[in-house]
Amino acid sequence: MRQCSQRPVWMLRTATGWLWAVAALVGSVAVKSEIYVFPETPYVNTPVFLHLVAADRPDSPATRQCVAWTLSTDKDLVIHAEGRAQTSGPCPPIVQEIPLGRLPAGHYRVEARIVGEPGIFNEVSFDVRVFSNFDSPPIDFHLSDPSPRPQQPVELTLSTQVHACETLDWSAPQISGDEITIDGHRGFLFEPCDLFSRIEGQRLVLPPLSAGLKTITVTYDSAPQARKRFTVAPDPTVLATRGGAYRVSLRWSDANGQAHDAFARRLTDESGEFWFFDRDNTEVTVKVLDGRAVNGKIWVFAASMTDVGFTLDVREQTDGCGNGAGAPPCRRRTYAQTPHTNRNILDTGAF
Repeated sequence: MRQCSQRPVWMLRTATGWLWAVAALVGSVAVKSEIYVFPETPYVNTPVFLHLVAADRPDSPATRQCVAWTLSTDKDLVIHAEGRAQTSGPCPPIVQEIPLGRLPAGHYRVEARIVGEPGIFNEVSFDVRVFSNFDSPPIDFHLSDPSPRPQQPVELTLSTQVHACETLDWSAPQISGDEITIDGHRGFLFEPCDLFSRIEGQRLVLPPLSAGLKTITVTYDSAPQARKRFTVAPDPTVLATRGGAYRVSLRWSDANGQAHDAFARRLTDESGEFWFFDRDNTEVTVKVLDGRAVNGKIWVFAASMTDVGFTLDVREQTDGCGNGAGAPPCRRRTYAQTPHTNRNILDTGAF
């Protein structure tokens, strides 16, 4: 019998994964072959792989390092792997992988046999379970903006614990209505790897979203793993300035004379801007300034960068005004720009 590679594989089970050690064979020492399933505890709809390590057996005179494995039968939750000893040609890899596919829930037994020899060469049992949120390390979600606005690109960072010798890859986000799905695939490293688990994160970019309540579902090989909800808040139509003492709104008219609310974006406590068609295209900027040290008045300045007709409304919301009988009314100033013109506003006596 031809002797193949004299490098048996030793596998030590650790709390964080498999530690592989390859050493030269000394004298007539023989190591029993290993057979195991990855993942160790798979879930329904998770791809399952059978890993076999062909090495020497102490109760057989023939080496088992040159054995090629194939899947023979799969019936009644018993999976049969068939090995054929190679006496010529290149020696098959020490570690061989056989895909078992996606298995239904149940308790399985794998029996490995060598063609032409009696008895079972090696065996392993494993369970395929229905998914439970408590079976895998938690996933941490981080949004670059916890309350994004409509059509605003958002970065999502996913972080989770990855066991030694494991890899984790995420697919691009898939969006259907208000549902966002991201699928993760766990793989396995055959080369020597770290002994300890690690925290691994990946940054993904979510495409522009519409306003509403969104749900992110993270799956591992299509099996649900974790969910997070967040709200894409509609852009406000009212700009609160000076601590909310003055509220500014703007309505513009389209070519058909139909009125629309402009969307507001705060810049400072005294200033903000409005957009009509595109949130990246500012149409009007507004400032409400305290000029009382100069003339005892609150000033309103507005810069128009459009010839679209609009009406700018500034309302006083100071304490006491408009609160029941005897309270002074809340003051209001309205400024208009007619269509096909451009008007800037410099009102140093607004309130």
